Amino acid sequence: MRRATLGVLALSYGLFRALGFHPVLRGDYREWLLATPWRPEQPLPLGPVHLVIQDLVLVGASALLLLAVRAEHPADPAIAFLVAYVVGSLVPLRLSRALESGLLVAGAGLVTLPSTRVGVLVALGALACAGSLSMRRTLDLLRPAAEEQEVTAGRTLGLRAGPGFARLAPVDAGQSRPSALQAFAWSGMIAWWQFLIAHALSESAAETWEIARTISLGGTFVVVGGRLLTDLAGHGPPLGLRLRLKLRRFLLPGFDVVLVTPALMASIGLWFAPISAPVIGDQLSCAIATFAVWLLGFRGGPAGEWWRLVGLHSVETEPSTSPLTVEIVPSQSLSGEPRRGTLFVPTR
Repeated sequence: MRRATLGVLALSYGLFRALGFHPVLRGDYREWLLATPWRPEQPLPLGPVHLVIQDLVLVGASALLLLAVRAEHPADPAIAFLVAYVVGSLVPLRLSRALESGLLVAGAGLVTLPSTRVGVLVALGALACAGSLSMRRTLDLLRPAAEEQEVTAGRTLGLRAGPGFARLAPVDAGQSRPSALQAFAWSGMIAWWQFLIAHALSESAAETWEIARTISLGGTFVVVGGRLLTDLAGHGPPLGLRLRLKLRRFLLPGFDVVLVTPALMASIGLWFAPISAPVIGDQLSCAIATFAVWLLGFRGGPAGEWWRLVGLHSVETEPSTSPLTVEIVPSQSLSGEPRRGTLFVPTR
């Protein structure tokens, strides 16, 4: 009961230290800082975001209390505090778009490798120090925000023409894909954590292959299905299966090209690991297969928006009775008030 109580308190304190003082999580606090002469190299008025000596004193005191009553595992409150601080620090780091957030997630997997509590404590301490320094560095992002207050206005063209016409637009944020570097990083992160989870769950050599293979196949099923749903949403084949067989047009390159990447992903996910496992090991072969499958899912062709714009397919949309509306909104009129012009075109 003593250890559990101290563990809960340490966990709560770790989350509070990670989330309670960073300006990125408190809009009023951030705006107040931007309106003052405060600069990132100065201490924060409401408390530091990085670890300080008081944190070590409080966490160390909990360990000493457990040692005084000869409780087992006196380092558990310290581990709970470090876990909460590392996990909580990911939130402000991610909101600040700091690269260290991804590195911290990748490094957190090293905690699963040590077999003793001392090893876990050392690994968590290193991660907490890295997260602390990273959060202190993210305060520098407030400097350009305070110095650049220029707001530019421009003309806005809003086009509401229904989902069918929207799919033909040259720019569609919903269809954007990550860059090559982002795809490589995300694929590596997923493969790395799969390797660590399979390693942590495998208690014997006989279970290693089954666990790693199950996780790999599950990830392959998810990413292949997600890729098909993303590419084919709102698009259908120009000829159904019955017409293909009747006209003996078994392949339609303009449409079937979108199925090449999912087929290649499924092939790699199903066959790479069994073939390469005798050479490079069970866990590593499944991790490499997962990396390749996810990388193809992020960056596989057709390149860019080519298939969505000019591919041989039909656009499938739900029927709508609303008229076609084209709305042009200038920035403002001569009187300073917004001015609107709307053109209604009946669809029937």
